[in-house]
Amino acid sequence: MDTSHNHPAFFKRRDRELSHLDLIGLYYRFLNRNKRFRTAIGMLFDRIDAIGLPERYEEVQTDNSYIRGQISLVRSGRLPPEIEAAERQELQVCWGMRRISRLLENFCGAWPLPYSGRDDLLWSCSIRRHERDRIRHGVVGGFIPMIGPLSVVSVDSGRSVAVLQAQPWVTVNIAERFEYHPVIHDREYLNAQVKAICKKVREQVVRQAADYERQVEQAGFTGAAPAYVDPDSARTFVYRLYLKAVKRLSWHQITVKEGRGIHRTTIAEQVRRLSNELGIPLPETGEQV
Repeated sequence: MDTSHNHPAFFKRRDRELSHLDLIGLYYRFLNRNKRFRTAIGMLFDRIDAIGLPERYEEVQTDNSYIRGQISLVRSGRLPPEIEAAERQELQVCWGMRRISRLLENFCGAWPLPYSGRDDLLWSCSIRRHERDRIRHGVVGGFIPMIGPLSVVSVDSGRSVAVLQAQPWVTVNIAERFEYHPVIHDREYLNAQVKAICKKVREQVVRQAADYERQVEQAGFTGAAPAYVDPDSARTFVYRLYLKAVKRLSWHQITVKEGRGIHRTTIAEQVRRLSNELGIPLPETGEQV
């Protein structure tokens, strides 16, 4: 499934409903304007580049049992030289990814990032050659539900292996034909045939789309709460969260900053709810609302 596009409309669960990914995108906009954050993320990416981020980093094994097994295999002396060399190279990639994982863990502990923060950092680092150092959505495996029928996405001809993956393709099957002779038939007849075919195409597309929407909902991926439908309101809510999580302002300071007569209890409840939904930690100050 092509998940490389990051247009805001791509993340909308419904026509009038913002998803959590939209809200995370708004949060990242504020975060990327923070000079301290931009400096920190630039230093992080430099360190990752020095280690070497694998091209298909999401497929690299980093768990201890796998690495121990690979070490035992390499040290066994039973492998042909060319295979042993390949296994040693794979081990180096695994160790490098382990080091990168520790860097990411430390960075996520220092900055209030959402539940997708680690994946977003990896994605952002992988595309830094084309963009400035900043954090963007990391839409990789597991970040959005995999839906649809299994389809072949790649083939290893050397090993006679085909890789299957769920793909949400919408397929239109129209096997009908009709007669049209300009001498016998007029345009009204032709338009009626076109209309009938379009109706059947629409029915097929809508039926498959509804099935994919049900699969997404069954996977637990839903849109955000109705309060976030309005983009302007969503921006205000996310900005309050940014002020609390990153700028570490008090509830009173956030209320004064808005200057619109809203009570700080309302702001605190909204920010805490949004923080829980997006997985963005708030500072523990012991402040009374």
